[in-house]
Amino acid sequence: MKLLIKIFSAVSVCAFMLTGTYPAFSEESTPPSVSKAHELVTSYNPDNSCTMEISDGTLTVAGKYTSDTVERIFLTTDSSTDATLSVSDNGEFTAKLPLDSIPTLFDESYIIIALSSGAQMRYRVQYDEGWYFPDNGIKEQNASVPQNAYETVSAAWASYVSDELDRQTVADTLEQIQALSDEITDGMTDDYQKMMALARWTSENIYYDEDARDNSVTISTICLKNVLRDHRTVCGGFANLYCALLEAQGIKAVNIKGSVASGGYTYEGLHDSPQNHEWAAVWLDGRWIYMDVVWNTGNFYANGEYHQGKVDDQYSDITPFALSFDHRADRAEVRHYFRALEYFDADSKEEFSYEGLEGVGSVTVRDTQTELIFRTVISVLIMAAVITVGALILNRIRKRGK
Repeated sequence: MKLLIKIFSAVSVCAFMLTGTYPAFSEESTPPSVSKAHELVTSYNPDNSCTMEISDGTLTVAGKYTSDTVERIFLTTDSSTDATLSVSDNGEFTAKLPLDSIPTLFDESYIIIALSSGAQMRYRVQYDEGWYFPDNGIKEQNASVPQNAYETVSAAWASYVSDELDRQTVADTLEQIQALSDEITDGMTDDYQKMMALARWTSENIYYDEDARDNSVTISTICLKNVLRDHRTVCGGFANLYCALLEAQGIKAVNIKGSVASGGYTYEGLHDSPQNHEWAAVWLDGRWIYMDVVWNTGNFYANGEYHQGKVDDQYSDITPFALSFDHRADRAEVRHYFRALEYFDADSKEEFSYEGLEGVGSVTVRDTQTELIFRTVISVLIMAAVITVGALILNRIRKRGK
C-alpha cells in the first residue's frame, strides 16, 4: 500500500509540473452543481456546425463544415479510438463513436473534431455512470449579458482608435478601417456573410501577442492604429478590430468582457474566476451572436517573432451552451469607434479610465494540442503506475506460492 501511495503521489507531482497551476477554487469555494445534458448543438451557423447526441453509450454526430474538411473525431482519453466517419463532397458528415468501450481514466474529457488543415475543435464531455455534456448554468448568463450593454464615453472610443488621442490620427485610422472592411466584404450583400468573412480575416491575419501579455498590456497594445500597423495584439485588440470592422458595415456589435477556462483557470472554477478575456457579440437578424475571433486562431507572436497557426470557426456563432464550457460573459460594452471624433468636438473632455486592462489579454489563445499531449502523458503515467503495482502484486503472489 505504501508503494501504491508513493506511485500515485509521483503521478500527481508530474501532473502539477505539467500544468504549472493550482485548482481554481479553494476549500471554502463550492463549485456550482452541474446537470447532465445528452445533446449539444455546437453552432447556429448552418455551414459550420454539428449536433452531438449521447445515447446508450454511443456518441452520434451529424453536421456540416464547408470552410474545412472533417478528418477525424475522437475522445482525448483515448486518441487511438476514432469514430466511424462519413463525409460527403458538400461538407456534410456523420459519425458514431462507442464511448462505453473507451477506458474512463478521467471523469472529463473532450470530443475532438480534427480538420484537414490541422486545426482541432474540442467540446467538453464528462463521465459519471455514463458520458454526458456538463451544464454548469453559465449558458443563461452568457445569453443574457449582451442584452444589458453599457454605453461607453467618447474618450474611450477615441482611445481605442488611437493611443495618441490626436484628431487627425483618429480620422486616418478610421479611414483605414473603413477601406479594409469594404475590401474584405467586397461583393457581399448579406450581413451574416459579412460577419463571418470579417471574423475569418481577423483570425487569419492578426497574431496574439504573448510578449505583451507577459510584460504589460496597455491601451497602445489594443488600439486600432497599432493593431492595423503591427498585426498583433491581445484579446481586447482582437475584439476592438473585429467590432470596428463590423461597425464600418453598419453591423451592430458589442465588446464582451468575462472569464475563460485557460491559463490556470478551470471549468470547475469558471463560475467565480476573475475577468481575463474579451470577445464580441453581434446583433443580427433579431438575435445576439457570439464571436470569439482570438479563440478561432492559432496565430501568436512570441520573443519578437510571428508564428502562423491554424484557424477554425468553432467560436463563430457558437451556442451559449457550447460557449459555457470555457467562457463566462460578465459585461457588454458599446464602443462607437466611428463616432470617436466627437471627443475632439466636445466642449469638455470626458475622462476615460484604463482600469481593468491588465485582465484583458491575460489568457492566451487556446492550445488544443497541448491539452491533448498533457492528457496523453498523464494517461501513460497512470497506466505505468497500474502496471507497476500489478507486477509487484503478482511477484509477491508467486513468492508466496513457492
